[in-house]
Amino acid sequence: AFAAESEETLRGDITRNIALSFALVLGLFACTLRRPVLGLVAAVPVLAGIAAGFGLFSILRREVVTLSLVSGAILAGLGIDFAIHFALRIFSDPRGPTRAAVLDAARVTGPSSLFAALTTAAAFLSFRLTGEKFLGDLGLLSACGILCCMGATQFLLPAVLAPWIARAERGSAGDVERGPAGDVERGPAGDAEWGPV
Repeated sequence: AFAAESEETLRGDITRNIALSFALVLGLFACTLRRPVLGLVAAVPVLAGIAAGFGLFSILRREVVTLSLVSGAILAGLGIDFAIHFALRIFSDPRGPTRAAVLDAARVTGPSSLFAALTTAAAFLSFRLTGEKFLGDLGLLSACGILCCMGATQFLLPAVLAPWIARAERGSAGDVERGPAGDVERGPAGDAEWGPV
């Protein structure tokens, strides 16, 4: 009975820890971009990455030490970094969050994000060398999660940003002015609206 109660208490503490950590990093993300709704947008790839990481871990290992599930809080803090770098690159582009800006952001941030994810995963996997089951599970779970968070950001974030992309494309297409010779020239208002935050 004591063991069951201790495990239930521990599980509740871990669940609250993960939920509060996730809410905190999303709040900081929204404050950084000064667009609160983007905090919810960033939640999609991070949550998807954490879920995929736990799923990948469950394929590799059938059992897990309950305490190692605290990795979810670690992944919330580390996984949001990929979304921050990607989103800041898109929204700081002078063209606004257009398709071209998204493709450029993916091209620029993709290799560095992959390298960062691989080095972080390698550091976590080194936990398995300790021989401790808890640390081994924590390291493997965190390694799987960080790689999945990076992949989810690169593939899901552009799709989640589709409303902003469509709005930017409409703004760019409709933001024109008549030149002295009667030709149509693009005005600067689109850059003002969609420029750096």
